[in-house]
Amino acid sequence: MSKLSTYKPKRNFQKIKLLSGKSMGITHWLVKEEKELSFNVEMQPDNKELLIDESLNLIKNCIDKKQIFDKLSKNDILYILVQLRKISNSKSVEFQYTCQNTKCPSFITFSPEKQEATGQKGQGTEVVRDEVDLEKDINSKPFKNDNIAIGSFVFTPKELPYKIQRELEKQYITEDLLQLNKFNFNVILNSIAAVTIGDDKMSDFSKGELSDFLENNLKIEQFEQLSDNLNDQMSSFKIEKKVQCPACSNETEIVYDELFSLFLF
Repeated sequence: MSKLSTYKPKRNFQKIKLLSGKSMGITHWLVKEEKELSFNVEMQPDNKELLIDESLNLIKNCIDKKQIFDKLSKNDILYILVQLRKISNSKSVEFQYTCQNTKCPSFITFSPEKQEATGQKGQGTEVVRDEVDLEKDINSKPFKNDNIAIGSFVFTPKELPYKIQRELEKQYITEDLLQLNKFNFNVILNSIAAVTIGDDKMSDFSKGELSDFLENNLKIEQFEQLSDNLNDQMSSFKIEKKVQCPACSNETEIVYDELFSLFLF
């Protein structure tokens, strides 16, 4: 066996600051890792959960602090993903879309009487190609870790780990079941790190204890205020791009939210 078959390159990590304020070391992904993800996803191209699972595994392989990965928020993970994409592939992503302006010359309406159409029902045939700049087209906001005073109580926020967010989505938001109130309530429970009453700051409570405390001590308007303040504190991360149809000049703002598919471009 030659040395070539046992050679393993040293992977150097560069430090980045996440939206949560945490520090993380990242390194480029390898051809092997990208191929494994692509091959696995190709087997089930419509399986969104599989794409996310495979993407998370790849991201985890490219960071130095693997022990805290499951505690990171979705926005922290997406931020890491974009930084990885920039150092592993390129700083731009090509994409295409069809014009949705009903007055566009390329917009096709199916005629039941004539039984003819050159495109799909209610869609434009003008394909617009553009690219997203992973530096200029990013819209992000860091996590704001400020205490929230509600009445005589002070709440210390924390970001919801993406692992828990996915579990809550699977439990309360499915094709057969939509329980937004329960989902949002559990998001709040998982977004509070500590509660301060007077000089007593408590953080060792269970989710059940916190739920009982909120239900038995806050008025409805206070709970809504707490929810709004928590939402304002959380980080945000998205890619936005304005594109113009060459056929009708209609301008559309594209919000690129399926960021895990960046691995497949």
